[in-house]
Amino acid sequence: MPTGTLANYTTVLSCTADGGATANTLSGTNGQASNTLVIGAGDAGKAIVCTYSNNRLPTVQIRKQALGGTGTFAFSGTNGFGSDSINVSVSGSTVVGTIKTLTTANTQTVLTEVAASMPGGFAFSGATCTGLAGGATAAVDLVAGTVTLPAAGLTNGTAVVCTFTNTLAAIVSGRVFLDNGVGSGTANDGLVNGGEGPLSGASVRLTNCGATVYASALTDASGAYSLSVPAGTATGSAMCVEETNPGTRVSTGASVGNVALPSGSAVAAAGGTYTYTRTGTPDRIAFSWNGTGHANLNFGDVDNSAFATDGAKTGLPGSTVTYAHTFTAGTAGQVRFSVASETATPAITGWTTKVFADVGCTGSLQAGAAQLYPPSAAATPVAFAGKVCVIVQEFIPATAPLGSNNKATIRADFTYTNASPSLSGSFTLDDLTTVSGVALELKKEVRNITQSGTFGVNNQAKSGETLEYRITYTNNGDAPIRSMVVNDMTPGYTTFVSATTGTTPASLTGCVKTTPANAPPAGAVACTTVQPAGGTGAIDWRFTGTVEPGGTGFVLFQVKVD
Repeated sequence: MPTGTLANYTTVLSCTADGGATANTLSGTNGQASNTLVIGAGDAGKAIVCTYSNNRLPTVQIRKQALGGTGTFAFSGTNGFGSDSINVSVSGSTVVGTIKTLTTANTQTVLTEVAASMPGGFAFSGATCTGLAGGATAAVDLVAGTVTLPAAGLTNGTAVVCTFTNTLAAIVSGRVFLDNGVGSGTANDGLVNGGEGPLSGASVRLTNCGATVYASALTDASGAYSLSVPAGTATGSAMCVEETNPGTRVSTGASVGNVALPSGSAVAAAGGTYTYTRTGTPDRIAFSWNGTGHANLNFGDVDNSAFATDGAKTGLPGSTVTYAHTFTAGTAGQVRFSVASETATPAITGWTTKVFADVGCTGSLQAGAAQLYPPSAAATPVAFAGKVCVIVQEFIPATAPLGSNNKATIRADFTYTNASPSLSGSFTLDDLTTVSGVALELKKEVRNITQSGTFGVNNQAKSGETLEYRITYTNNGDAPIRSMVVNDMTPGYTTFVSATTGTTPASLTGCVKTTPANAPPAGAVACTTVQPAGGTGAIDWRFTGTVEPGGTGFVLFQVKVD
């Protein structure tokens, strides 16, 4: 027997003397290429017969079938299988691997397709095995990528062939990006250009343009998404990629590669026809499945703009009060300001509200400032993150009784440059002016705690960041203010975190507060009470004691952006 083949067999050597047992000794070990028999005196003259018995060890061979693509696939196995690598160069073909002889028979053996080296886009979709002894069957685990051959099926002489099948998943892919025109890009056009960056964590899903959801995902750090199409989906089936924006962002447009998709229009691109719909949530790109895959289906979003903040002041009859406000653009566009409505309580005439430009964002009405409303002035161009500051001036009629008030709703109308079709948004805030015999001035500022920002009349924040509002009160009159109450609300798209008193004049001897953590009918709690975060709604601080003329202090509250 050639020595090179012994490793594929189990080998047993036995000897007899005159047909009976021999007391002589064998040198060497069963299964070796040669053995030596030492014949002792007791067997002298007897006929010595030695027999080699060989049994073929079981073998395993892997065959690889790749559907929808090509590539090199790696395998490993127990019981002496070791490893194998099979290259499939023609999609749909089957390629055989090396025949492997196992170390021992009747031993469970596990074959594994190495997922880490599997070509991109492929998935282990099935396996079948033939040649197992006694009708035994293999156990296939599609998740783990393993095929387990039972011990009972691996007797001596069996030749097992296992066919592993991998399928290249058909996908729909693209990215979500900030369409704000940074880095010399074109804002709001639905095309990735300039230095426009990715949006990670955006929610996308693949549907039948109805209630059936085929796949869903969040975009990765590069803004990319990849959604698998179910196997067997018929060519020509209706499909939609849908993107859902949080309330802090606005959808501006979409594209297929470098072809823009104006909302509501069917556009030919990349060998197909695509229709983007911007209205409603989520926005979507609709198309017919081409049977192979669709790539570069991109969605453009921008941060929502902001107009801040609500104001509340008191003034004497016949005087004027002013409020500083800032509009911050989430993308390039144009903004104009107006007074959306005024409500006087009681209903008396004579209240007058005007809006002035505040070039340089000084926070006060400057001599010669341009009047923006009324009448309505030309819109002001603004780039991404640009700020437009205004001063609202409120005249209190001389006949206004003490305790009366006027709520003026100020509106900023923003038009998104380059959007197709046109896109606009409106942002409002309220200034509440109350007639008082004393002049209590309230000033509201905000800062981004997460970004270690400083207080100002406006700030920007991302989802998950914390904003802190500071309301400063000052008695500008010549008489004490008694039992002062400061009221506010959690802003839209935020959740309550905490409320405190900050610096308080010594003449204010006590304070209780009501927040979303103890909203009515729950009672007020001491302002020093630490409360759980969560909820939205009214916040108020009720003081006992007085604010003396010239006295000042502030209260604080924090919210988290949704």
